Amino acid sequence: MRKSEKIKINEKEVEIKELRVKDVYKFGSRLAEQKDTLGVKEVKSIIEEVLPEVSDLSADELLELSFSDVDVLEEAFWKVNKSFLKRLDQLGIKENLKKAFGKISQEAKP
Repeated sequence: MRKSEKIKINEKEVEIKELRVKDVYKFGSRLAEQKDTLGVKEVKSIIEEVLPEVSDLSADELLELSFSDVDVLEEAFWKVNKSFLKRLDQLGIKENLKKAFGKISQEAKP
């Protein structure tokens, strides 16, 4: 059964859903397609495509969150996706993702 958790952000109830295999496949496929041109714009596009599958927040609402709201969102995401994240760690993929997102955050700095 797919796990989910409801949280409250800015007076809005938001549902965070567990990733499915097809969500990870879609996200991974899109990242692979963009690997040579992956930047902030491309990641935003991918997030806009995948976000509705795992949350009822829009990409625009996500961008408007304060960092303390992101903490609440992240905590719920980690909680419902514990099984997936455990597998990432076992495969050593988690480190590669950290490196990739570190590169993107560097590009986003003014």
